[in-house]
Parts: sequence; structure tokens; C-alpha cells
Amino acid sequence: GAGQVYKIMATNNSATVNYLRLYNAGTGFNGCNSATNLVYQVAIPASTSVGGISDSWSVSMAFSTGISICVTSGYATNDVTNATASAMSVNIGYN
Repeated sequence: GAGQVYKIMATNNSATVNYLRLYNAGTGFNGCNSATNLVYQVAIPASTSVGGISDSWSVSMAFSTGISICVTSGYATNDVTNATASAMSVNIGYN
């Protein structure tokens, strides 16, 4: 559903850079194959000793329709390459 994202933390325990994307999309979200409704994209650095990112905002990002997430191993905003299996941990602070 609709909400406000105020914090994102993600770790990557692989040798492959992965990419996290957030979309303003609710029921029926069809995955990562479109840049439509893309709100945020960030690279999660590669590291076999756990690389990661941490972003936070004092004014949260608004998602009027719904908060949908996608993590892939490809940079393009419509990439559907599977993220590295068993290597990703993503935490999103929202309300």
C-alpha cells in the first residue's frame, strides 16, 4: 500500500554489484522490466566480506500507490537479471 520510505539498508555478500530499485506501484506490480513509476535506484557494492549501502532521509520519499521493490544484478532500469542468490539482505524503514 501507500506509504513513506525514510531509510534503506542493504548488504551484499557476493562478488557481483547488485542494484536496488523502488517503485511507486501497488497490486499488480509486474517486476523489474519497466522504468515506469521508478522512484529510487542505488548500486549495492560487491564484496565477499559484505559490502552495502545505507541511505536515510529527514523528509521521507512518498509512495502514493504502493511501495514495491526490485533487486537485480543489472544496471539498466528495466533489467531483470536475477540478483545474486543468498547474498542480499535488504531492510526498508517505512510508515
